Amino acid sequence: MSHLRKSSFVQTFQGVTYTEPSELFEAVKQAENQALSLFREFLEDNQELLSTVARKGDGNCGELVAILIEQLGSNFSSTPAVYRKKKIDGTLRRQVFERDAYRCVACGDYKNLHCDHKHPESLGGETTLDNLQTLCGACNLSKGSSVTWEGRKA
Repeated sequence: MSHLRKSSFVQTFQGVTYTEPSELFEAVKQAENQALSLFREFLEDNQELLSTVARKGDGNCGELVAILIEQLGSNFSSTPAVYRKKKIDGTLRRQVFERDAYRCVACGDYKNLHCDHKHPESLGGETTLDNLQTLCGACNLSKGSSVTWEGRKA
């Protein structure tokens, strides 16, 4: 009589013990899908806030990536983002400011002027004279990465 060896696979995931690898795989897959769905929902619900945070510091979401690494542990490897904010050429910047009479096109202020993309660069907007406008820092912060922004509320 031959002795059939019973599998010794036993693994616990989220408080449930699995004796079959396929069942564990399915449970992990479902948990991953749920986590991704919740994460996407969070990103959509907090897009404006996250956009503001992403523009702070190095402009490449450095602090957000650092938080993800901290929360997910050292197994999380960050890869450079495909999108990198480009510096607007000084000559083009001056042309925009001159065209807009060195005034914010939204509120008329002349202090702390920024050269802003009307259609955001992060959403495919080009760095051209037609797509750039002069905004003060407050209006630029208020606009964020919006395409349909109509000026900050006073």
